Amino acid sequence: ANLQRPDSIFEAGLGSSSVPVYQYDPSINYSTASALSVPFYPRICPENDPRLLPGLVTARQQQQQAAGASAQRNNVFVGTVRIEIREEGLPTDSAVGLGHGQVAEDRRALAPSRILEAHVDIEPIMNAPNGGAFVQVPVYDQSTGSAAGTVVMSLDVQVGTTTGSAQNTITPSVPARGGLISLVGLDTLMEDTDSHPRLDFDADFPAAAMITQRGNVASQEEQAAVARRRRITTMGDCFMYSHLQHHVTAIRSVDTNKLIERHHNYKAALDSGVANASAAFEEPSHKRKDPRPFRPSSSRTDAPLSGIPFNVHVQAFSLVALQTSPGATTITGKPMALYHNVTHGAPSDHARGFSGPVDPAAAVPGARGGLRRLEAARLAASQRVREDQNELINAVAAHFGTVTRNQAPPSGVGARRHVPTSNQQIARIHKKTVDSIHALHAVTWDVSIRRASVFSQALGIAITSYLSHVSDAAKMVPSMGGGGGWPEVWKRHGFLVTFEGLLSAAGKELGMIEDASVGVAMLRMVSVVFLPDGAASATQQTRTPIPHSPYLRWLNLIPSGVGSSTQYRLEIGIDQGYFNQRIPSTLRDGSAVRFYPVLFQMGVDIRQWGANAAAGAKNQVAGAGGQQQLSRRSSTFDDNDAATTPTEVGDSDGGLLLDDEDDDVGVADNDVLIALNLEGFRKMNAYSHTIMPSSAGPTIAQSWEQTMLIQQQQQQIPVHSAVAKLNECIRSSAGKMEHGVLDEAATVAAKLGGGAAIFCKSGKDRTAMQVTHKQAQFLNRYLSGSLAGRDDDVSPSKVFADATMMRIYGTRLPICEKNVGQAMYAFNSLQRKFMPDPLKPPPSTLAGFLKGGKVFSREGGIES
Repeated sequence: ANLQRPDSIFEAGLGSSSVPVYQYDPSINYSTASALSVPFYPRICPENDPRLLPGLVTARQQQQQAAGASAQRNNVFVGTVRIEIREEGLPTDSAVGLGHGQVAEDRRALAPSRILEAHVDIEPIMNAPNGGAFVQVPVYDQSTGSAAGTVVMSLDVQVGTTTGSAQNTITPSVPARGGLISLVGLDTLMEDTDSHPRLDFDADFPAAAMITQRGNVASQEEQAAVARRRRITTMGDCFMYSHLQHHVTAIRSVDTNKLIERHHNYKAALDSGVANASAAFEEPSHKRKDPRPFRPSSSRTDAPLSGIPFNVHVQAFSLVALQTSPGATTITGKPMALYHNVTHGAPSDHARGFSGPVDPAAAVPGARGGLRRLEAARLAASQRVREDQNELINAVAAHFGTVTRNQAPPSGVGARRHVPTSNQQIARIHKKTVDSIHALHAVTWDVSIRRASVFSQALGIAITSYLSHVSDAAKMVPSMGGGGGWPEVWKRHGFLVTFEGLLSAAGKELGMIEDASVGVAMLRMVSVVFLPDGAASATQQTRTPIPHSPYLRWLNLIPSGVGSSTQYRLEIGIDQGYFNQRIPSTLRDGSAVRFYPVLFQMGVDIRQWGANAAAGAKNQVAGAGGQQQLSRRSSTFDDNDAATTPTEVGDSDGGLLLDDEDDDVGVADNDVLIALNLEGFRKMNAYSHTIMPSSAGPTIAQSWEQTMLIQQQQQQIPVHSAVAKLNECIRSSAGKMEHGVLDEAATVAAKLGGGAAIFCKSGKDRTAMQVTHKQAQFLNRYLSGSLAGRDDDVSPSKVFADATMMRIYGTRLPICEKNVGQAMYAFNSLQRKFMPDPLKPPPSTLAGFLKGGKVFSREGGIES
């Protein structure tokens, strides 16, 4: 028994069994016995459902016209049950299977095997008062169409209730709206075919939407796309109930419940404020695992806190001129310059890990690591879906072509609109297509959950950077940035926020790089608006209070658009007095400032050195045609061991102090650093041309989005003089730790009025070296009068000496203690040797070699 659905050309198997065949004799009262009993739940399609198979509505209208006005009219389609009977001949020496009224000598027992079929339309018997009664249904020979007898069957159809009472209202299926996949800026990649489960289908996609207005004539590509969509639409839902049931109950419900719980906990923490300050800070900061204004790096892998950026600080560096008046005994200070950076841990879903998706169904080829790799695997999975769909389309077309070429079926059999389940070739291709859609669906959800956490962290960091710049009165001076000052630049061209990553392209840190690159790019969806506290708006009810700030009152994140066109408007309510006095007039009119995010990344530790050494050794072997033999002693790194321990490189003390925890060993990907830095360069180059036009620049300024398109098309725009040295550093950075990439990126960002966000895995050790280097560099540039120029008059040794002082006596060691309970940098003397000279920590601040290679005790402290 098969179900012929009105919205799919593929029959759905209901069940199979054996039934006795009787030689019909009108004088005999044949008994009935249940050979097959199966419940099923078909989809009910209204007459205007776009998924109905072509010709069904017309055929019904013709039937109703032929039946006359007295015929009952049905406005829904449910389908047809097709009974297929494969009749087998019996040998003369066997009585097996003989039924009442049939004898072995009967010529029918020796007749060739036949395939018989019967059709029962479901719609006429929906909610029938005699539902479930046995009826005789005509059976026809499939090959000849001639009548072959009857089959006795019962079909009970109840619609609209589980109790059996009749209901006339049919509820159509409604696509989901505003789901997580859309909120994080993703398309399902199946919008053009409506093949994705409607759990995630956020926007209707009528076929006419693919026809552009070109004089009412669509292009050949558009016509082909519409035709392809129509063919796929006739194939029904290409996913199984069992997959959706598992996905919803075992994966999606678990994830969504965690998100709901996270939301309640965050909101409760905000609403409660800090009732008892002394009690709130009795517990050391590095042991706190509940939502607080500060999240330590020791909580990095705690899933309930995954939406909060960790170890975030605004590192403000103020230059004050000390002076005394003649005859005075007191010293006064005059602020001269202010320099600030945001420091933080890597914006990544550390709790979810980097070994692959949680759902085994999402384990498509390449689905490991962070978001950048996962999204590439997802894109490849969508391409496999399209290839499988094309193969299925061709197979179905060939099948119906064969049916059409054969003689038209007699009227007893009916029109052939469905592919029978007995077609094994199409069944195999159909299953392959269903499996590929299942995989795409599962990996899309996994990527969405990861995007949600990473985007939330990146947004908190970017907002911190933007607010710190708005709070800098010097940047609000109209002369700064030209014209109306930097606020006018931000309003017109976006706020440049440059992320400086210090992660190594190996092991878990490679996954963190891949997460951060996507999270930073997602910031492009956000625009920030300042409003005075008390200002009314249509979205006033959705505001979230900010209890810990003397100036910020509330914020409101408002999404718009769907899928990849999703945008966010972040409204920030500010104390009325501060708003009037400190917010520049350019930003007080409700104007939205959009983020212009850029990421530069360069590994600066022994792990990156190992990755570079592995790549170099591999290239040497390849260059020698595989004949060169490298000893373990001469090259301790290979392609499968990108970051070995100091013991392996000849140190007998053992133990490697890593950043917070022992990292896993994984294959390195040095190419990702070049690719990311080139992407960052193209964006910063375009931004430079936009706010500082030159005669050599493009005629029309390139937007952030256009730089991505230019990259895909391998096009180039002229290099702006402001980023020329940055371009040289990136081009020469292949296979080596080129700290100049980060150095130049930071210098250019400062000149362009942008913010800087510095991070490593935890945001406390390598980050401390980078931010103190930048502060010492700023100090010496200021003293030499070269803030706007080059560093010809700045002594590298003086910069290093000043940075060393800051690393010992500044704020960074207390930040280490704040995060892990010990005021030490998580480096040892061996690691120090492999770091770039400007970033080497003072020997007195090192945690040193550790016992057994362990970095932290269970309490989170450093073992000595």
